[in-house]
Amino acid sequence: MLLFFFVVSLTMACALTPTTFVALVSGYFFGWKGLLGILLSYPIAALIGRQVGHLLLKRYSRARWFQQAKYHTLIEALHHRPFRMLVFARLSPVLPFAMSNLLLAQVPIPLPTYLAGTMVGMLPRSLFALFIGSQASEFLSLLKSSSTENSVYLSIILFLISSIGLGLIVRRVWRKVISSSPPLY
Repeated sequence: MLLFFFVVSLTMACALTPTTFVALVSGYFFGWKGLLGILLSYPIAALIGRQVGHLLLKRYSRARWFQQAKYHTLIEALHHRPFRMLVFARLSPVLPFAMSNLLLAQVPIPLPTYLAGTMVGMLPRSLFALFIGSQASEFLSLLKSSSTENSVYLSIILFLISSIGLGLIVRRVWRKVISSSPPLY
């Protein structure tokens, strides 16, 4: 189990494995015992990602993207309320974990605040995914025992619910970014 969480710490930091997938797999294979591994691997991955972000900032800070007004508005907003912004960045399923590590490395956030905000923001989604993973075998047996028609309907309903929820979150975040930045003309 330790080897698994060590490896996924590295893969999450490098954007090779989504954090929610890690929580699902942990729940499936380890059940609630996997929570301890998640609580250890997420901050390790966040710290590795933050260090990579610092290195990239030093190398690419003069790139065109870093000169845009929306970028500076976002960084400024993160700087004023780092814990709150960290929690919301980690809660969002739209902003991938590794990308948020790179972005958040641009903001001078104290390490304890960075780790606390990361864990508070990641925990709700991770607990839910861990629970789903731990119940996956029962869910799979339910799908196998039910008719094919019910399985198709269930899959369509779950897809629609997740798509609508994700769309609403993306729209809300995008509106906040657009409304908080000056026009580019």
